[in-house]
Amino acid sequence: MTFEQDLIRRHLPHLAARSQGQGTPESETDVALLCAATAAVVRMDERLRAASPAVRTGWRARALLHEASASARLDEAFTEAHDLLLMDHHALDRLVDQDSQRAYQGLQMLRAVSRRHPRQLFTPRRLLAAARVRFRDRTDAPGYPEWLQERRADPSEILDVLARALEPAALAALRAEPALKGALAFLALWHRSGAADVLGGAPGRALATAWLRRVGLIGDMSFLPAIGFIGYANDYQPGDRRRWPGNFLEAVLRAADWQLSLLERLVRAEQRFSEWAKPLRATSNISRLAEFVISSAAVSPRAAAEALHLSHATVRRLVGELERKKLVREITGRDAFRLFAEA
Repeated sequence: MTFEQDLIRRHLPHLAARSQGQGTPESETDVALLCAATAAVVRMDERLRAASPAVRTGWRARALLHEASASARLDEAFTEAHDLLLMDHHALDRLVDQDSQRAYQGLQMLRAVSRRHPRQLFTPRRLLAAARVRFRDRTDAPGYPEWLQERRADPSEILDVLARALEPAALAALRAEPALKGALAFLALWHRSGAADVLGGAPGRALATAWLRRVGLIGDMSFLPAIGFIGYANDYQPGDRRRWPGNFLEAVLRAADWQLSLLERLVRAEQRFSEWAKPLRATSNISRLAEFVISSAAVSPRAAAEALHLSHATVRRLVGELERKKLVREITGRDAFRLFAEA
C-alpha cells in the first residue's frame, strides 16, 4: 500500500463523516488531492532530514531565497531570487529598488521564522518581532527608506488585525483539521482578518509553513507554499472559498516537486565532490571547501577563507581547481568580488 493510499484509507471515512450535516460533503477527489499533497510534503520532509547536514543547510539557504522571491511576487513586488542572493552578499551591481527591498525583508522574515519554535510565532507581539515590523513614530527613522515611511502601520491597527488573525479559538478550530486544510484555512483567515492589507501576505505564508511544524506534520522548514504559485499567481485567491482549497493543494504538489528537485541537485553535487576528493588525503582542505560550497547558496573566497581559517591565497587556489574541474561555477559574471556556487 502506498503512502497516499494509506492516507486516503485512514482519512476518507473520517472526513466524509465529519462533513455530513455541515454543508456540502467533500468529494473523494478533494480528499485524494489532500492526501496526495500531504504525502508529498511528508516525503519531502523525510528526504530532507535524511540528507547530510551540509545538504540540509544548503537546501534551506537556497529554498528560502526562492520562496522570498515567489512570495514577494504574490504581493506584486517583482525580484528574482538571484538578485536577493547578490543583495545578501552586498554584490548587487545596481541600486536596490522598492520591490527588491520588500522581497529582501521577506527573506529576513523567513529566516527568523525558520529559527524559531512555531509555538513562539502565533501571538501578535512575537510575530511582529519575527516579521521585523516597524511602527510609526513622530520622528523619521535614520536610514529608513522614504518609500516605506507611509507603510509603517499604527501599533493599535496592527495589533487589532493580528488579534483577529491569531484569535486563539480560531486557531484551536484549525488544529482539529488535517494539517494542510488548517494551513489553507489559516491563509484565508489571514486575508479575511485584514492582516494581509496591513502587513502584507508574506507573513501569513510564512506562518502557514510554521503551522505544519506546529501541528507536527513536518519537522523542518520543508514546506514553502509560494513557490507552488510561480506561474499560477491568479490561483492565489484565499478569499475564493470554492476554488481556494483545490488551488492551494495543487500548488503544494508543484512546490514539493520543485523542492525535491533542488534537494536531488544538491545530493548529486555532494556526490560529485565526494567522488573527486576520494583519492586525496583525508585532511585535504578541498573536502572542507566542498562542504562549505554545498552548505551555502553562494561562496566568496574571502568568506570561505574566514570560515575555514585558511589563507585567501589557499582558498583562491582551491576554488580555481574546483572551477577547472567544473564542480563550481562563477555566478556574478565579473572579475572582482566574485561569488561561486555548485556547478
